[in-house]
Amino acid sequence: MKTKANFRAIKLGFALAVIAGCLPQTTLAGRQIIPATGCQVWGGDSNHADYITYSQFGKVINTHENLRISVVCPIPRLNQSNSANWVRVYYEDYNPLSYGRGDLMCRLQSNYANGNGAFDWLINATDGTDVDIGFFTFTNVTAAGGPANFPRNYTMFCTLPPAYWLYNEKKFVFSSIGSIVIDERNSETH
Repeated sequence: MKTKANFRAIKLGFALAVIAGCLPQTTLAGRQIIPATGCQVWGGDSNHADYITYSQFGKVINTHENLRISVVCPIPRLNQSNSANWVRVYYEDYNPLSYGRGDLMCRLQSNYANGNGAFDWLINATDGTDVDIGFFTFTNVTAAGGPANFPRNYTMFCTLPPAYWLYNEKKFVFSSIGSIVIDERNSETH
């Protein structure tokens, strides 16, 4: 009997651990992980959308062989009354070319709530000299001001380099954005 009780306790503990792991991280730590599948083509020719694909794992990918394509990614806020501590975007830049064609670039922008302009922004980019897999961290981007009850929001704009042909392997590799993380924890909780 003791073995069955132990087994039930282990099963219950495992079930609780699985359930806790499925809860949105935002409710647990003031941090959100936003898949890049929410990003959409921004600017340019509407046919560019045909070359943006989305993976089942949350990536947005540029599959065009020659064009850099820009996407815009909404960043939902938990706390719109202040600026975020930081925003991070995870990327994979497989195009080693530079000269303005291969660099992956992202701009975090703080917008006025009425949509009439940007309040503040920061830009980060890969150097375009090699394969680059990592993340950009944006800090000190002030949320747009206004009355205390005026919501403040962020938007991420990223330009993805074109696909790159690997001659030795006879295949294309594609640059992508995997996810965006926003930390809105109060400074007292750090």
